[in-house]
Amino acid sequence: MIGHLDDDRLRAFGRPARITVWPAGDALLQVGNAETLLRIVERDGCFAVEKQDRGGAWHPQMSAGSLAVARRYVIGEIGSWVRAFVERGQRGPSPDEPLRDGFTLTDLGPSGLVLSWREASGERSARFPPGRWRGKAVRFARYADLSEESIVRRFGGTGATPDALPPGTTAPADADAEEQRMAAREIVRLVRRELPAGADRLTMRAGVLATVDSCRWWAAWGERREEIHPPDDPALRDALHASRRASYRPGLGTWFGLELTVTSTGDVTMRFDHDDEPVWWSEPVDPTAYVAEQRCFPREETHQPPWLRQRLAQGRAQLPQRLIERGTELFGRIAPGAELVHHLLPEDDAVLVVRPVRGGGSIYVAHDGSVMFAVSAVPPHQALELFRSGRRTPAEQFVAPRKDPHAGGRAAGR
Repeated sequence: MIGHLDDDRLRAFGRPARITVWPAGDALLQVGNAETLLRIVERDGCFAVEKQDRGGAWHPQMSAGSLAVARRYVIGEIGSWVRAFVERGQRGPSPDEPLRDGFTLTDLGPSGLVLSWREASGERSARFPPGRWRGKAVRFARYADLSEESIVRRFGGTGATPDALPPGTTAPADADAEEQRMAAREIVRLVRRELPAGADRLTMRAGVLATVDSCRWWAAWGERREEIHPPDDPALRDALHASRRASYRPGLGTWFGLELTVTSTGDVTMRFDHDDEPVWWSEPVDPTAYVAEQRCFPREETHQPPWLRQRLAQGRAQLPQRLIERGTELFGRIAPGAELVHHLLPEDDAVLVVRPVRGGGSIYVAHDGSVMFAVSAVPPHQALELFRSGRRTPAEQFVAPRKDPHAGGRAAGR
């Protein structure tokens, strides 16, 4: 529509705060991040803006007889989110301000508040819920009569570039925001195709860590709701992990849980949980999996919920022995009965298992159980750097060398 910014422009505007355009279902526009969504829906001849937090109920924010006015409100909300993210709390609370000249705010009691003004195209108005909404209406009046492009410029949205951010702040990469949107759409597509025939809705709940995931599914036919067997779909698993990678923010982590509901009428409700412990339905997850999670998606301690700190402590207490056993088992394949010593590598959540004889070699064991074998000729500091760079030795290579009765020497280490 003329004067309306396209989805790509809205994504660019919201990118610093990880705001993107989401699958809309029956909404005219739906934007937000992994926790909070805003949508515009047409209802009773008006265009209503509604907000959803963490997959909860949709709550009314404002309504207008003009789609243009509703979109301006949403774009202004995106701008306030971006500004809050970029300034990271530097801006204090705004003092009470007078209503902008040319605007009228009418209190209708239980019916709410009506903000009115006149534009070249005619009278305009926006209705807000009753209660503490006066400040929101007054703030909206700052830009309620501006074009969408002007609102974007007002909030500094000339493009999500690092130069527009204060020192020490970086915008998420374009590829990450695009990957997040694409992963969300792929998850919705894959779940929607599992909707049973005749069912009204299908809900999937997933708990996901870097090295483990678990899902449960429920379908509903009217008031009847029953659990169904989850599909074994590698594509869905890949999409879930892709979404977590794209949603990761340095120091803040990524989401642990996801609840997605799709309906036969095309509605979509998607809630990401960044703070609560994942629910594992089949069997408890080994605490060492949380150590692997922390290595893959680091969270600063101030952003670790108490349950996560507890799981990390449990995992780190158990991890060294698990890794020692892993290295010992692999050495047992190539040198049964050999004497071994081990060293902890706490900075890497890893261990080093050494066969302390000439030509014995070493096995570096990572937090996830992957390993790297180093021959004795490689200096330890070089071997450690190779290990930290991601060099690994496939487990199937740890096999006892075949004895050659015609050979006079020993097999060379890899």
